[in-house]
Formats: sequence, C-alpha cells, structure tokens
Amino acid sequence: MSIRLTDTGGLFALGVLFGATAKPTSFTVQLFTDINPAADSDTNTTHTVAAGGGYADKTIVNDAAAEIDNGVPMVSWTALVWTFTGPLTGNPTIHGYQVLTGSTLIFEEVLDNPFTPTLSGDQLTIPLRFRLGNGTPA
Repeated sequence: MSIRLTDTGGLFALGVLFGATAKPTSFTVQLFTDINPAADSDTNTTHTVAAGGGYADKTIVNDAAAEIDNGVPMVSWTALVWTFTGPLTGNPTIHGYQVLTGSTLIFEEVLDNPFTPTLSGDQLTIPLRFRLGNGTPA
C-alpha cells in the first residue's frame, strides 16, 4: 500500500503549520470502490464512495501523537473496523480509503488487497497511519 498526500492536502497542511488555517478537530474516513489510481490532483469527488451493505463513513479525532517509526516521522490512530450487513450496492469491491477534513481531501491509499463484503458480519480493518519525512520505511 502506498499513501498519497494530495495537492489539496499538502496545501492544507502547510496552511495549518505555517499559515492562518485552523487545525481541524476531526477527520472523515471514507472507503471507495472505484479503481482510479491515487494522484496528486485528486479531490474529495475523485473516488466513488462505498454505499449499501451497512457501510458508513468513520470519524476520527485529530489527536494522533507523532513518533519516529523506522526513521520516518509518523502519526497513527486506532485501527478502524467496518462491519458490513451484506454486499455493497454499485461496485461491490472496496479498493481504498480517503481521509478528509470538511470537503478537503488530505490523503488517500489504494489497498494492495481489495475487499468485497458479501455476508452480514464481514469486516474490513484498516490500520490508519500517515508517514511524512525522509527515511526508508520498513
């Protein structure tokens, strides 16, 4: 899996760090079902958000602690778990996730192993983390 910081996400992060942009208190995590590759120019409307099968977006609090992991600065949150009630409508396979603040797409990740919920109780777990900096992640 490869996490991509979008152009809009980079501009937002720089605005929070060096400018007058207010720090968000939470983020929305959405699963998407299209097969579009992650791109710098992606926005909150690039991907098709999952629907049906009991799917719902997740909200995470902006409280992650920064740490150095294998030489790379990183933040992480408790793993997110989606439990489905059956198949999705539309495209039945989840290909990745995106993290937004409001309507600004911050980062996204295409999954190495797409996931297709079919039965009630099927679960997808995503260990949510974001790495930024020099170094070689292990």
